[in-house]
Amino acid sequence: MSGTGETGATYYCQEFQGYSAVGAPLSNYDGEVASTHSAATQLENYNNPAKVPKQPSTLHSAKSQIKSAFERWNCQWLQRLSLGNHWESLVSRGPLDHNLPRAVSVAAFWIRTGHDYLAAHLHRINVLPSAECQLCGYGTMNAERLRTCSALNHSKNYQNSIFKEANLYWSARHLMAEQPRVSIG
Repeated sequence: MSGTGETGATYYCQEFQGYSAVGAPLSNYDGEVASTHSAATQLENYNNPAKVPKQPSTLHSAKSQIKSAFERWNCQWLQRLSLGNHWESLVSRGPLDHNLPRAVSVAAFWIRTGHDYLAAHLHRINVLPSAECQLCGYGTMNAERLRTCSALNHSKNYQNSIFKEANLYWSARHLMAEQPRVSIG
């Protein structure tokens, strides 16, 4: 580009790259706007070839368009990457609300990751000799089992299932703590 009298900008990412020349009478800022729009168009077309985005009018709107397209692409990429992995539920269920009470957030995170203090996980890391429910003695004690365990109080009604899950989790933990200690060797 040097020596031609043109203004423009280059962009590059893992999926595509390009260059936008906007001509001599324009500034480098105009080159950045044109390049940003071109990158946004390619990113949007990469995600959905049938959809062509509208031309942004300002650099700010172009950057916003690129950011939202990148976030959609990244979310889709994480979903594909997580399929079949133990952390798939973290991606598929979406992020936890950051305004939840701490006890609810902690319980929800532990349940989603499977790194909780229930018998299934404790057995997996060789803390307990069995994954059997420590409260009722029936089935594997994991997050799904808490929903049907006869030893837990299921009578409370909650607006949001995440609060019910957390209440069941902490109730189970409390009841497990009251039981005599059982460990391996």
